[in-house]
Amino acid sequence: MKGMTFETRRHLVVCAALLLSVASCDRGSVGEFGETEGEAGSDSDGPTTGASASASGSAGSTSNGMTTVASSSTGGASETATEGSSESGMLLDVGEVGFCENPAHGCEGPVDCGENCGALDSMFDEDGCVRVACGVGEACGEGEFCYRPMDYGGCQSSDVSCSESEGVCGCGLDPDCGGAYCVPEDIVFGGIVEGPTEGLVTNDCAPDDGPAFSISVGTYASNACGGAFDPGPMLTIYVVQDFGTQGTTATDDPVLAFAQYSTDGTPETTQNAQWVVLHITDWDATVTGDYEVLLEDETLLVGTFSSVVSCPTDVICG
Repeated sequence: MKGMTFETRRHLVVCAALLLSVASCDRGSVGEFGETEGEAGSDSDGPTTGASASASGSAGSTSNGMTTVASSSTGGASETATEGSSESGMLLDVGEVGFCENPAHGCEGPVDCGENCGALDSMFDEDGCVRVACGVGEACGEGEFCYRPMDYGGCQSSDVSCSESEGVCGCGLDPDCGGAYCVPEDIVFGGIVEGPTEGLVTNDCAPDDGPAFSISVGTYASNACGGAFDPGPMLTIYVVQDFGTQGTTATDDPVLAFAQYSTDGTPETTQNAQWVVLHITDWDATVTGDYEVLLEDETLLVGTFSSVVSCPTDVICG
């Protein structure tokens, strides 16, 4: 996905979000997918994403989510009935025995997930193994990034596991969209760059003159309110929400979030962000959390902060 624009990548979520989609896939807007026999779609509790399989069959859904099966005894894709499923699954080749190390991948070999192997929005890595799950604030391995599709308009289950029975590898998932997993940093949009993490948060005004707050981080020359920023990179994130609110905010939430970034703190180099994800885990005299800001050039600016100063102010909007 590296080098692909963010909007194009969002359209392709329909091809990758359901793990092992095969053959054909509608590349329209999120929520649209083809009407071939055996469609698969997300649960109604999350964003509507889906992927259409070839006419020979698609991933079959069960009462616990979707089940996709793979078998080392077949030479290619074919239909099979999965116990408890309401639709047919796909038989796919299993690769080298004992290759996958993730305990969630309980099969002897990797799954042949085709072009979706290693895609940013796939739960399977380039070798066909289930990716390692992660969570907000949890570190992945060196050179890896914890990616949460739901923060970017996608959908991936929070519980994916595979097990093998009589030579068949079955991969099941919970029907939700809260999953996150570790991916190589070099496939995350146009690459990851560490951003500034020192600054302050103040009251602000929303576009409709309602309550909002803004977090400004850069080279902050103070540990209290009223300080100044030294010259250097500067990021300001605006959130249309009450001052002091904790939790996760993303650009497509009902709560509006947007950002501006400057490489040197001047208006001449200021650019608007394409997408913003903000996690605030604690808010007291200082604010703790992290951000992911997708810039115009597809660079993902990331930062974890623990000492952003909380500076409530009386702001009159309107």
